[in-house]
Amino acid sequence: AANGPVQLQYPGRGQSGPYSASRWPGANYSRQSNHGPLAPVPMLRKDLPTIQASDRGGEILLSAKKDRTGIFATVDYLYWQLRRRDLDYAISSQPGALVFSNGEIHELEHPSDPGVRTMMGYQLATGWQIGFGYMYFDSTSTGSAQDGAGTLFATRSHPDINRRAGTADADSSFDMRVLDLEVRNSIDLGDRAALSLFGSFRWADINQAFHVFYDQIEFPIGGDVTSLLDTQAFGVRIGADGKWSLTRHLYLVGTAETSILFSDNALSLTETEGTATILDLADGYEQALPVLGTRVGAGYDGQSLSVEAGYEMQAWFDLGDRLSFLDDQHLGVFAHSNHNVLMDGFYLRVGWKR
Repeated sequence: AANGPVQLQYPGRGQSGPYSASRWPGANYSRQSNHGPLAPVPMLRKDLPTIQASDRGGEILLSAKKDRTGIFATVDYLYWQLRRRDLDYAISSQPGALVFSNGEIHELEHPSDPGVRTMMGYQLATGWQIGFGYMYFDSTSTGSAQDGAGTLFATRSHPDINRRAGTADADSSFDMRVLDLEVRNSIDLGDRAALSLFGSFRWADINQAFHVFYDQIEFPIGGDVTSLLDTQAFGVRIGADGKWSLTRHLYLVGTAETSILFSDNALSLTETEGTATILDLADGYEQALPVLGTRVGAGYDGQSLSVEAGYEMQAWFDLGDRLSFLDDQHLGVFAHSNHNVLMDGFYLRVGWKR
């Protein structure tokens, strides 16, 4: 009939027959038998579209589910450790060899430090989420070494003048700020599993500093060596979240992501002995900055609030840069050495949605 139901192919759960939608606008119907007209049900919500599912000769009302819209926000507490291999400042040696005997490399190790990460955005009726994220993490480390009964060699000073010291005191700092303009959407993989795909435009501002003070022996009035590296980077980040629901509220989650950033770097190296300047150099360059990240965790998802905790790891490749002079005869021979920076540790996330 002209005013009869329109046949639709609708993938309803547990239904094998065709589905139909009513042509009468604004009307809600609960059931239609083979022997009578449709029965209107005024109590049904009018803001949800309704469909009718054929089921052994009858028709049963199904309400098409809409994606929830509204504001969402998350706050993460980070407790990460910074790991890198370019923080040496001295080598100690005992008597018994022409150069080194029972030598030990003294280098800084960063402890675990707190950080914060936030995300705030809006979910559309189509299921797409648009959000703005911010992350801040900083870490500092200090260390010292003495020559004792042997010899302490400086590894940061220019080899032409200052090589041996009685004491060495070093410190390192790392400061990172990251912004993400992110979009994401989810794909249901079954009753319990879902895959969320995301991408973002990323901007990063990273400041790194290394300082060491040598004293005594060939540093009679003390020597300072300071290296600074400032990095501005931007680019694209993509990734996916996999979520497995254990119960109605409890779930497991795993994430993998990657970024490729264009970085602009400003490097400086200075060395002084008292008031005399030994080195004062600066270098600027651009390069690609790849990033890999992953996390695994478990959480509780309530009606409006959620809590999640787990382990996370991020690797920033070639983020560290050390400028070294190599020869005490050819004074200008130097080398750049890039080093990876790894951050890993615990995270705790609290989420809210409305």
